[in-house]
Amino acid sequence: MMDINEPLAALRSNINYQTLILTSLSGNFEASNLDNILDSMNAGFLIIGHLDQIDDFSGELLILAKMKQIGTDIIARMLHDHMKCELLTLKAIPGFNINSVSYEMLGPVFDNDYGVMYSFKLLDCLGLEFDPATKNKFRYFDFMGIGSPQKPYGVRNFKTQFGGEVVNFGRWQLINSTLHNKLGLLGYKILRLFSKK
Repeated sequence: MMDINEPLAALRSNINYQTLILTSLSGNFEASNLDNILDSMNAGFLIIGHLDQIDDFSGELLILAKMKQIGTDIIARMLHDHMKCELLTLKAIPGFNINSVSYEMLGPVFDNDYGVMYSFKLLDCLGLEFDPATKNKFRYFDFMGIGSPQKPYGVRNFKTQFGGEVVNFGRWQLINSTLHNKLGLLGYKILRLFSKK
C-alpha cells in the first residue's frame, strides 16, 4: 500500500500541465425507515493546473475557468453515457444522478496550483432494478395492490413506473364481528373530528 504523501510530494513541484486526480471512495448511510438502511457510495475527481506567476489574479481566474470547463465536460460525458446506454451493464456509473454533483474551487494548492474538485454519488442505493424479460426470468410479479383508482395514491405512481399490466380482481372486506366493526368505524370518525381542530 502506497503512502499518499509520496505522489503528492512528486506533484508539488512537477505539475506543468492540467492534471486529473481521482479521489478515494467514500460512503454514507441513509435511513428511509427503521427497517431499510441505505448505503450510498461517493466518488470525485480534482482537476488542477499550474500558475507560473504568484499573485496573478487574472491568471488564477483563467485557470479556474479552464479547469471548470474540463470538469464540466467530464460530467457531461458521464451524464450522456448514463442517459444513452440502454443496458445497465454498459453504463459506466449505473446510479449516476446529475443532481448529486457538486464542485468546489480550490487554490492555491501545492505550488501555486489552482483547480476544481467535483464530487458525486458513484453508486446510489437503487431501490429495485427489475428486468423480467432477461435477468430475473419472472413472468409475473405481484406488487400487492395499488389502492383505489378513484383516489390519488403516491404508492400507485411508484409501482406503475416499473411497467407491466395492472390487474384488478376487485376489493373485498371480511367482517368477523359486526359489533367490533361498527365500534371501530365510530371510533375512527370521532378521532377524525378531533384531529381536524
